[in-house]
Amino acid sequence: MYARELDGRTLTLAVDGRLWKDAMVLYDVETQSRWSFPDGEARLGTLKGKKLSVLPSAISDWKSWRETHPDGTVAWVEK
Repeated sequence: MYARELDGRTLTLAVDGRLWKDAMVLYDVETQSRWSFPDGEARLGTLKGKKLSVLPSAISDWKSWRETHPDGTVAWVEK
């Protein structure tokens, strides 16, 4: 999980659809730079060499999450 803020601007990240070294590639809409998902580093584009900041995150199933965080909430966007 990465922060979208970089050098004072907020990037819009999306999945590129390709793999690099067996890992997902992201791109940012603003510069079309391509980002390596495993390390958050821009590999191609104007932001090449820049790194996104890692955010704390966890992978969990819903049952375990509710047991650990009984007062937790979930947010989603309906389209």
